[in-house]
Amino acid sequence: MLKINSFLSTPIFIFSLIFCSLSHAHEGSHEHVLDKNAVITKAQEMISTAIEKKKIDPSWGDAKLEEVKTITIKSTDEWFLKFTNPKINPPKRHLYLFFTLDGKFLAMNYTGK
Repeated sequence: MLKINSFLSTPIFIFSLIFCSLSHAHEGSHEHVLDKNAVITKAQEMISTAIEKKKIDPSWGDAKLEEVKTITIKSTDEWFLKFTNPKINPPKRHLYLFFTLDGKFLAMNYTGK
């Protein structure tokens, strides 16, 4: 009786290991798209970080969010956010931030490109 149980339990154990590894095999390849509010929060955090690092003027902390949308660049969808700061003179009055759909920061610039 003992040999039968170990004979059956070994294949079951091996099957469960294989099944578990297959169920996690593609975990990182699926995007979890952030909703609009979540990407706005991330953008505001990035602006705060850039202010703290003295990369942009502190007045950007009060900038107005003008636009949030998804765009396609080279067959890849991205979040695009446009902030406007009336305290800054053109051509740097608008600040653009880009994120992957799952929220990874890509770029921040004054050109929107």
